[in-house]
Amino acid sequence: MRPLGLAVSALAEDLRSLGVSAGDVLMVHASLRAIGPVEGGADALLDALDRVVGRDGTLLMILGAEIVHDFVNHLPEAERPALLADAPPFDAVTAPVLPEVGYFAEAFRRRPGTLVNDNPSGRFGAHADFMNGWDQV
Repeated sequence: MRPLGLAVSALAEDLRSLGVSAGDVLMVHASLRAIGPVEGGADALLDALDRVVGRDGTLLMILGAEIVHDFVNHLPEAERPALLADAPPFDAVTAPVLPEVGYFAEAFRRRPGTLVNDNPSGRFGAHADFMNGWDQV
């Protein structure tokens, strides 16, 4: 029985028909639910994107981050140290994406070789073959 959903090759062909080509810098914001079933799920869609932009291309995604202690920024400055005393520091590499951004961005963040910047409210991820070997964040 053949699995239901789009295959990596079909996704890659669709991306090329949209004008995506090798060497492109591509900013992606996508909903897996809107795309529909994909054989291999989020990883397969990421594989298709990687295949189309190729070794010289770059994929970028907005990640954001849920900052559970952000509420302290709305309180008087004198109250903040006590509220943050036991709070772990923000870790841009391991912090999950902002939930509203979706699971596809989370899969991208977790993908080996994806780099993230360290700004929690403006956090982006980038992935390109030429960046392999760079330190993360």
